Amino acid sequence: MVIAAGAFIIALILVLACLSLTVKGWTRGLTTNFAATSDGDQEPRLHPIVSPEPALKLAEVVAAAAQKIAGWELISREETDQETTLRLVRTTRLLGFKDDITVHIRPLKDPPEPPSHEISAESQSRVGKGDFGQNRRNLVELMDMIRALLR
Repeated sequence: MVIAAGAFIIALILVLACLSLTVKGWTRGLTTNFAATSDGDQEPRLHPIVSPEPALKLAEVVAAAAQKIAGWELISREETDQETTLRLVRTTRLLGFKDDITVHIRPLKDPPEPPSHEISAESQSRVGKGDFGQNRRNLVELMDMIRALLR
């Protein structure tokens, strides 16, 4: 029993050491279970997407992106004059944990010609205090798929 506990502790130390050497900002994932796109993010893939396409088409692209990614599901879609909101759920394969993703499609406040829309998103784990970076990875995966479908 003591040997198994010691082996677990050694394995945990090795995993944390590898993370610290390979994943920038890995400690954030121990205390945060939320991520959002932002113009100021160091990772360009986590910047909001700006597109001249109409909001209706962009909502269809987001829905199609969710369909193409394994474990993702579109739960709801709400439309107002100023915003389209899509709610998605990502379910992990192994343990079935669920993350809630909200996508906002809004017209830009000072639109260029032609008018443009911005796609931003947030991801939050339903359980736990930390996500080991999974919510950021959710957003990268979704935003990459949306960008690919818009090309």
